Amino acid sequence: MGEKLGSILVDLVKEGLPASSIHIVGHSLGAQISGFTGKQFLNLTGRRVGRISGLDPAGPCFSNLEPELKLNANDADYVDVIHTNGGVAGLKEPVGQVDYYPNEGEQQPNCLIASCSHNRAWEVFGESLYNETAFPAVRCDSWEQFKKGNCSGIR
Repeated sequence: MGEKLGSILVDLVKEGLPASSIHIVGHSLGAQISGFTGKQFLNLTGRRVGRISGLDPAGPCFSNLEPELKLNANDADYVDVIHTNGGVAGLKEPVGQVDYYPNEGEQQPNCLIASCSHNRAWEVFGESLYNETAFPAVRCDSWEQFKKGNCSGIR
């Protein structure tokens, strides 16, 4: 599916769509498909799409794989990822250029089952589009550094 979508995007770019204006958004398996779309686009054009937003990329069958076998930071000029159910339905490890971990990226507030936390990613993404100040964040070099409190101020 990702290969086919990548080919379609190539055709659109040939018709004048700037590759830099392409923003692919995918949730769960759709986030992984977005990565394969970016890879196919790069293979066919030598260029990257502008942006991929991965919303809690699927974890089962994708955890601990090589980067070329899942969504990764090289699949677009900019890859951002929201992790809301890491280690269960979603990936826990960072795969984007920027990875966000709301509520530590695992169990989300008021969610009793994994699918609730997993689906929270697209809700967070949607809210972030309408309210730029809804989700203050800190820049950290790693998850371990975050847990130790060794991060810069709110951004």
